[in-house]
Amino acid sequence: RFSHSLDYFKKDNMCYMFGGMSKNNVLLNDIWTLDTSTNTWKELKTYGDIPSPRYSHTSWIYESELYIFGGSSPSSYCDLYKLNLETLEWKSLSFQQSDNNDQFPHCLLTRHSSILVNDDTIVNIGGGALCFSFGNYFNSISTINLNGNSKFSNLLVNSCAFEKHS
Repeated sequence: RFSHSLDYFKKDNMCYMFGGMSKNNVLLNDIWTLDTSTNTWKELKTYGDIPSPRYSHTSWIYESELYIFGGSSPSSYCDLYKLNLETLEWKSLSFQQSDNNDQFPHCLLTRHSSILVNDDTIVNIGGGALCFSFGNYFNSISTINLNGNSKFSNLLVNSCAFEKHS
């Protein structure tokens, strides 16, 4: 498995692994837990709006929910999901682009990086096409607030345009 995500949840002393690609190039959308006290893995059975199989996404745990953002299959995803870690129910979340994102033509969230800050804000940077050799990569910083309307807003509007990679 590669290009999956792995997050530690201190409350239950577990690591949560989602998605990725198998050694046989099969896209995955399964979720596994690693009990760090016993070093044992267990596949979770979840329900609801289960995310499609993907790799190169990012994830975070906020309160008792695991969030999955972006990623790739044969195409790029610009979506956000959360898994309630107590009920194991997935929900698809909607977010809107802020009004000042005129230069944000596509949501390329493949090979991006993100982190949870201040307990409720996701900071996302970078991303690009499925293969950087085709010349497109994204060089912006954006945020999503998990409290309220989940609005996707750019912090550096002037650097949002696609740039040619040479």
